[in-house]
Amino acid sequence: MTVLPLAILLRSGLMNTKMKISGIYKIQSKRKPKRIYVGSAGNIHQRFAEHRSELKNHKHGNPKLQRHCDKYGFDDLEFSVLIGCSKETLIAYEQFYIDALDPYFNICKKAGSPLGRAPWNKGKTLSEEHKRNIGKSMEGENNSMYGVPAPIKGMKGKYPNKYKGVKGRYSEETLAKMRKSNQRAWDRRKQKEKEEPRCQE
Repeated sequence: MTVLPLAILLRSGLMNTKMKISGIYKIQSKRKPKRIYVGSAGNIHQRFAEHRSELKNHKHGNPKLQRHCDKYGFDDLEFSVLIGCSKETLIAYEQFYIDALDPYFNICKKAGSPLGRAPWNKGKTLSEEHKRNIGKSMEGENNSMYGVPAPIKGMKGKYPNKYKGVKGRYSEETLAKMRKSNQRAWDRRKQKEKEEPRCQE
């Protein structure tokens, strides 16, 4: 496996985006070799050009990788292609290497996760029809907030208790256990106060 610093690859022109290589790649720190990032791409060279641009402009979606680059410099990162594979097997191979290497920089240890990557719609404009379709798909019971009461006025994030004033939520047996537990906690507290010496004024 050939390993070359990412900065050298980019300057040498070997990262020509016209050379489309599909597979699994790795970004590794030279100062701290245990710090690794594993990713997959249909065009590895293009993906690394994106990494370079985002890291140098302090806009990378992976905060751990960005902080490392800010501290140790872009030249500390080296690039290697772990394996070339078809686009259909990218996720399977990526998950294999994530499990095997336990990469430090990967925010999510599940292959195919969008964490640390640019949003799918970055730089794209949604059509009005697309926006309407998204809105319709979130109407009524499809909305995660459907049936949830509005927050209490003047108290941001505070929602009314739907069980307040409702009898029969707990059985008598459960209520008896709760009372017994509360009584034990109160007795322990009183006993502790008796055992602790009081400060002399």
